[in-house]
Amino acid sequence: MVRGRLSLIAVARGSALLVVLLAVVVATLAVALRPVPAAAAVSARLMELDAKVRLAADGSLHVVETHRYDFGAEPAGAVRRTLQTRARYDEAHDQVFTVTGLKASLDGRPVRAERSDEDGVARVALAFTRAQTGRHTVRLEYAISGAVRRTPEGLELSWPLVQGMEAEVESVHATVSVPRVAWAACLAGGDGSSMPCTAATALPHPEFVQEDLAPGERMRIIVGLPVNAGVHADQVLARRWSLARAFALTPVAVGTALGLLALAAAAVVALWWTRGRDTRSPGGEPYHPLVDVDGRLEFVPPDRVRPGQLGTIVDETADVIDIVATVLDLAVRGVLVIEEVGRTSPHRRPDWRLRRTDAGEQELLPYERVLLDLLFEGRDSVLVSGLAGTFTNGLRRVQEQLYADVHARGWFRQRPDAVRTRWTTAGGVLALAGLVITVVLAAFTDLGLVGLGLVLAGGVLVWGGDVAPARTARGSALLSRLHDFRAYLARADGSELPESSRAELVARFLPYAVVFGLEDRWAEISAASGRPGEPDAGLGWYHAPENWHRVDLADSVDAFVTTLSGAISASRRLRI
Repeated sequence: MVRGRLSLIAVARGSALLVVLLAVVVATLAVALRPVPAAAAVSARLMELDAKVRLAADGSLHVVETHRYDFGAEPAGAVRRTLQTRARYDEAHDQVFTVTGLKASLDGRPVRAERSDEDGVARVALAFTRAQTGRHTVRLEYAISGAVRRTPEGLELSWPLVQGMEAEVESVHATVSVPRVAWAACLAGGDGSSMPCTAATALPHPEFVQEDLAPGERMRIIVGLPVNAGVHADQVLARRWSLARAFALTPVAVGTALGLLALAAAAVVALWWTRGRDTRSPGGEPYHPLVDVDGRLEFVPPDRVRPGQLGTIVDETADVIDIVATVLDLAVRGVLVIEEVGRTSPHRRPDWRLRRTDAGEQELLPYERVLLDLLFEGRDSVLVSGLAGTFTNGLRRVQEQLYADVHARGWFRQRPDAVRTRWTTAGGVLALAGLVITVVLAAFTDLGLVGLGLVLAGGVLVWGGDVAPARTARGSALLSRLHDFRAYLARADGSELPESSRAELVARFLPYAVVFGLEDRWAEISAASGRPGEPDAGLGWYHAPENWHRVDLADSVDAFVTTLSGAISASRRLRI
């Protein structure tokens, strides 16, 4: 029994000791986690703000504020606040205030008032020469313009007298000196608050009282004056920028923009009518590409034009396809040979080797010589896959030679590229000027559409450059025969060609068909034009691998045209 009681006593004592230890731990944690007393974060208190406001005849306000601060034990090196210089007035306007004449003093001694304006507020800092503690009096003077507006009932003075204060304001007392007063009101609290102040009286003079404003809260004084009070309404409203306002669909903006577009279109039509129209030529006999020479049919292109020239005459532009057709034509004429290289892998793209020969050199035109020099660069052969970068700087030289050629032969009045450049340059300059004017007008007015009208007018001139080059009468006659030539290529099937020279004639047609977009059709006709017993490994101008068959010519030509066009175009993109 005694042992049992001793055991119970020991357990009880142990439990009590454990409870005491837990209590000590909880108390320690409570002390450690206790919030820092508010006194540790004490800031300056603005115990009293006394303001005297005088309204001048010109509508400006002269404000004298006396602040009685308690900086406490923490030294303060400056007092800061903000004064609003721009406020939202309605959906489209801001009200603008001008703050001038800042002066400040501390306990009667002048202090420096530092000011910075940004985001519609003037940030004011009154910097002390040394940090201050305890109680001090700060005096601030400034003038405000833009706070008086005209209403249907008379005049209204409205100004947030207390605003942007960093410290809590315990008490505010304000008086307003005005020539005559009709009514007075006061609002206090957060921005936009409609809560009335503690007290507001209008007679014998406006006087306002407010207790306990939290940091950042406002006190707005409002005084109504009769219209004959002898005070000028100096409210200033500034249009608030918005995309919808900058490009407003006003009659002036829309009418001016449409007028500029109409003027640009009329200019394009007038220039085209006077300078850009082709000279008409008298109608001639319909053209046929086959001519009987001593009992033998021969292919004679219109004016003996070559594929590159043909493409430039038809669309007035030396295109990449014109260059590709020229390469095919040089092969058909024996100046070079196109050799299809067998694929090393079924997943690789096909490739071709171009081999230069000595045939036909004396018949080359200047643009063809430049093209050959670009292709081979002193070599005897080159792979199409190796042409990437070849035309980076040289394509333009080939095109310039083509333009000079079609002009020198009397097919165009002026070089098409020179005419197009003048028009596009004029249009580009006008569009760029219109862009600058658009930015300026959109930033400061609602006439942004006028600037856009100039941009579009410039675009119309750029577009007009595409139709500006004019053909001569000889060029127009050639164009008419080229239309007949295309019609023939679109309907002929090679059956009218003599069997003995069919393959040769079809091959001559093929480069021209490429320019007209009919290469698939004429490659198939060429594939079917072989004579029985001929070796099935290619043509005189097109060599192919052993497993190639003549029926594959259409696919081979199509792939060659696509690949070579891509190589030339890729080089052009690199140049840009």
